[in-house]
Formats: sequence, structure tokens, C-alpha cells
Amino acid sequence: MTKNFEMKTILLLLIVTLLYSCVGQKELQADLVDVKLVKIETVQRHPDVMKKLLTWKDINDVRYVTYAPLTNNYTIGSTMRVIMRR
Repeated sequence: MTKNFEMKTILLLLIVTLLYSCVGQKELQADLVDVKLVKIETVQRHPDVMKKLLTWKDINDVRYVTYAPLTNNYTIGSTMRVIMRR
């Protein structure tokens, strides 16, 4: 009987800890930054996969690169928001 009681106590503590960790407030350590598309290139990402290499630039001249499928169409000068670490 005591072993069963101990297991229930441990299980209850684990459940409470899990629930508290899921609902506790967490602060996001990132900012949203506007970036502008400045260059589009076609590159060979893998031996048999061609992709578009998109180069984005923010207001502080920081450049970001992303890969996109060849079927997606983009225009130079378009803007997008990205998440940047603080």
C-alpha cells in the first residue's frame, strides 16, 4: 500500500511540474526585422536539386540568405519580416 501511495505522489508531482512548465510565461529573445530582397541566384543545392538562393538585406546592411524552390516567383525589392536574435 505504501509503494502505491509513493508512486501516486511522484506521478502527481511530475504532472504538476509538466503543467507548470507548459503554462509558465516565457520571454521571446528575438525581434522582427524588415528585410528587402536584393539578389536572386539559381544554385545547385544538392547534386540533383536546383534551388533559388535569395539574398535579403535589412536596414543595418545585415544580409540573410534563404533557399526557395525554382517554382516560386520573387521580385527584387520585395520586403519580408524575419525573426532576428537580440
